[in-house]
Amino acid sequence: MADTGHVLLDPTKQEEEKMKAFVYLVFPNKPMSVLPEEQLCITGERLEHGIITSVTHGLMSVEDYLYCVERGRAATGKLSDFLRKSLQPQQPKESTAAA
Repeated sequence: MADTGHVLLDPTKQEEEKMKAFVYLVFPNKPMSVLPEEQLCITGERLEHGIITSVTHGLMSVEDYLYCVERGRAATGKLSDFLRKSLQPQQPKESTAAA
């Protein structure tokens, strides 16, 4: 988190050194399962809403930490969806021309 309050995702080492605080967050992926949605929850909370690990360096308020978690979760969700779609086998396009 920069002094201005901006969150920088995936900073370089030089950018980290200029930050007042930074946090490493690891989130679980959204599971792909044949199980019903309710079986993918732990105590009513969806599995992908959890945090696997979190390491914070520097001083940050609870509000700033929660904001970093929110921004990180939003970014990783979009990235995970993109990767999942990109890595799926491509279906060959059907030919519309008559043989």
